[in-house]
Amino acid sequence: MCHVAYPDLSSCLVPSLLNNQKPKFYRGRHVATPTIVCRIITYINKKDPPTISLIAEKCHISASTTFHVIRDIIHAKYRKTRPLHR
Repeated sequence: MCHVAYPDLSSCLVPSLLNNQKPKFYRGRHVATPTIVCRIITYINKKDPPTISLIAEKCHISASTTFHVIRDIIHAKYRKTRPLHR
């Protein structure tokens, strides 16, 4: 990495990409977009809401991400009641 105001680009070491490859980003994209959050809110507000895993399938995200969106972004508690004896 060059620490000069106007560096000579030939002295910087930039890894070259072979065969027009896309650069690899080692951080995942932010999944909690406003549209996803709105979709999760609409699913939660239904009279008989689906389970977290079904919400995750419908939004094409993981169940843990769905749980974190509900808990950290929406600030709600999601408890799906199940029958005690089957």
